[in-house]
Amino acid sequence: VEHAVGFAGFDAATFTNAPNGGAIFVPMKPIADRDKRGATVNKVLGELQAQLFQIEDAMIFLVAPPPVRGIGRGGGWKLYVQDRRGRGIEALQAAAQSLVAAANKEPGLTRVFSLFNSATPKIYADIDRVKAEILDVPVENVLEALEVYIGSA
Repeated sequence: VEHAVGFAGFDAATFTNAPNGGAIFVPMKPIADRDKRGATVNKVLGELQAQLFQIEDAMIFLVAPPPVRGIGRGGGWKLYVQDRRGRGIEALQAAAQSLVAAANKEPGLTRVFSLFNSATPKIYADIDRVKAEILDVPVENVLEALEVYIGSA
């Protein structure tokens, strides 16, 4: 590893700010330095993924850089799982996990994943706009404060 740059509060999978997200970009040392030890990008990713998989309370994805800059390694298609029978969020989570597990067994697919997580905290903020006006606090200030304390790192 050459060095690392981290961004707390940034979800690299969705390119959004998220208080429970983070991204670390880790450029590798030149291949001439890594070849001596047999440290290919895939080998390093595999070893690191095995270690990171042990962290139960986190969902961590490692993505190798594309062989040609500007052309990504991920993508291809998206799939949306819906709860059309009203079975609840936990059943939807189980269905999504089952689908991902089945997809990863297919020979033509690799590193299939879902960003859906039923355990992610959800917050509902009921802003009393009348009270804010009475207190001479612009609603925009309330919303900005919420963005700072809830929507960023």
